[in-house]
Amino acid sequence: MNYSNINDDTNYCCIVNRRRNSESFFANHVIDDEGDVLNTNGVLLQLYKGGLDIEVIKTNLEKVRLNPNWLSQKRDDLEYYIPQFINYLVFRDNHKELINFLINVCQNNFFFAHLTYFQLKSLSQIVNKKVINLKEVIKFLDLYTNLMKKQYGDEYLINGQEFVTHNPYKEVIQIYGTAGYDQSTPKLNASEINIKQYTSINGDEQTNELNQGFSSTINFWNDIIRISERLYLAYPQIISLKADLQRINQNLPSSVYIPFVKDQIRNYVVLNIVASESKVFSTKERSPFYICLEIYRPDVEKDQQNDLKQSEAITLHKSFLQQKMSIYGSIHVDQAKYPNVHNISVQQPLQIIDEDIIDETPTVQFYCPDNDEDVVQKSVYQSFQKENNEDFVSVASSFVNEIKQKSILLGEEGQYLFGESAKDQEQRIKEQSLFGNLKSWRLVHLIVKSGDNLKQEQFAMQLLSTIDQIFSIEDLPMRLSIYEVISLGPNYGLIEMVKDAITIDSLKRQLWNRQQTLAQFFEQSVYLDRHRTNFLHSLVGYSLACYILQLKDRHNGNILLKRDGHLVHIDFGFFLGNAPGKGIEIENKVPFKLLSEYIEILGGVQSDLFKKFRELFYKGFMALRKHSDRILLLVKMMYSGQKNYMPCFKRGDKSITQLEERFFQYEDNTNLNIICQNIINSSIDNWRAKWYDKYQYFVQGIFY
Repeated sequence: MNYSNINDDTNYCCIVNRRRNSESFFANHVIDDEGDVLNTNGVLLQLYKGGLDIEVIKTNLEKVRLNPNWLSQKRDDLEYYIPQFINYLVFRDNHKELINFLINVCQNNFFFAHLTYFQLKSLSQIVNKKVINLKEVIKFLDLYTNLMKKQYGDEYLINGQEFVTHNPYKEVIQIYGTAGYDQSTPKLNASEINIKQYTSINGDEQTNELNQGFSSTINFWNDIIRISERLYLAYPQIISLKADLQRINQNLPSSVYIPFVKDQIRNYVVLNIVASESKVFSTKERSPFYICLEIYRPDVEKDQQNDLKQSEAITLHKSFLQQKMSIYGSIHVDQAKYPNVHNISVQQPLQIIDEDIIDETPTVQFYCPDNDEDVVQKSVYQSFQKENNEDFVSVASSFVNEIKQKSILLGEEGQYLFGESAKDQEQRIKEQSLFGNLKSWRLVHLIVKSGDNLKQEQFAMQLLSTIDQIFSIEDLPMRLSIYEVISLGPNYGLIEMVKDAITIDSLKRQLWNRQQTLAQFFEQSVYLDRHRTNFLHSLVGYSLACYILQLKDRHNGNILLKRDGHLVHIDFGFFLGNAPGKGIEIENKVPFKLLSEYIEILGGVQSDLFKKFRELFYKGFMALRKHSDRILLLVKMMYSGQKNYMPCFKRGDKSITQLEERFFQYEDNTNLNIICQNIINSSIDNWRAKWYDKYQYFVQGIFY
């Protein structure tokens, strides 16, 4: 398929409600923000809409904020839009000026450089019905990687410092995390830890290069992904996994970080992988697994924390580093300085795809724990319901705040139902850890996946995060449980894990044995009012998100309940128009899932809490409509390039037009309130949602 027609927005932008062109949503968007720091969303709208000289847009991009603002709930930094920006360059218009801008940004900020690398790596290959290598992207990625290696040399990319050069406890640290470690060994303090560059444990990835600064973190995650890629062939898998993790631990601590923004995780050094806590969720062809990692912040240990400084708006315009190269039609590099770098023409988009290769997100087959020859159809997230895995039921997390706050149990049976709390697990591991005395020590919980395209999951979480930010900006109580997802390559990546949560499916299995309903379960809660309030706010938030984004496949295996009463949705293989069930798509006409058992928890349809649900739904809808341009920009920039291989765009232009129509931009407030109440009424005990749950029960055994 030729993408040249995408340059003309009229080919795929619609008339909302047949009354206006969709681009008028963006017509009056304000570009100026904080003096000489421009609004990133506004500048990207300029880029997307076209019409301005590319030099003007490049100049504006140089004045946008590059880094996250740790002091704000709102993300308006260019880093947040990396998937859309790189997608635009690869598939639409990679102007030489924009390539020049990108290279210079990455040479100024290694966090941005790594995220750009992972995004380019993810776009270098399309893996659906078949594998297609995007050769021009791969060629550019090789060039880019070489430039970044030269730029960062052998720098230690954790706060740019090397804290210890000679470590008398080197052998003890190497043994820690392996079977040979003696737990009676005295705990270390920060001054006894040496941060070195990470060297791959895989022989084919060994390198004698001196410039390891940029590669250290990449090599570490490549080793982790390699384990998942080959784990399904191992037997027994858990023994193989722990052995491989212990081998990696011999090269830790190293100049390695987790590329997550939330709670500033990326400012922490990886100390150790707690191999004994790892778990495997096996399928016939892939083996995702759970790991938790010990991390710490060297700058905090030395009382040199720079969070306020890091929250200052860093822009390329203000950067003290000079540009390293110029690009005029091609990337011209000093061959004496960069002998291994080739010139690449960037006159046209890096990749033109001629085939329609879109595919539904595949259902993953899991072995039944009782009989290896019996296979049950489940999503990756359902694997956490296996025996003895009830405390690791989901693939998402907001564990930091949960750890800091007092754990709240849902009744006396909470500990039994939810398993060991995140706080208790942390305390147990910290007491045994060689690094347990570090004041900045903490745990991070991750799911490592290979064989699955996480670009769509990452995109969905970006949209949900934007919706959650809108609620916060408008001072509404609704909150979504946002967890980080990052695609590290074409079909592998990392997912942050939710702790202190259980799937509704798993919970109802246990309640069924006790002849209890969800409402009765809530009635037993010691903190009844708070739990119901948390349930209400999360139910409203996800109901709005499910309606606007048309999130589907909302069976009880993809909805979780946290200890504090909040709902959490996971697994976003279907949204923006595509739905499970080829040809039938029974769930497709359900506005959002609102079954009677949810309403019973709130006290019934005539209760004050359900009246509050209706009120908050309307207020939340107003807020999302007010900030609809933020959501539309994310979707349209992604659609402009990835519509041929991201399943959520299966319906093509209709995915965009129907999204715009769902905001009801031209309705007055009175009519909008009526519309909102009708949407709610249509969702209450919708027969399609009920029958979809029944279908999932009969096919996959998921309780309803």
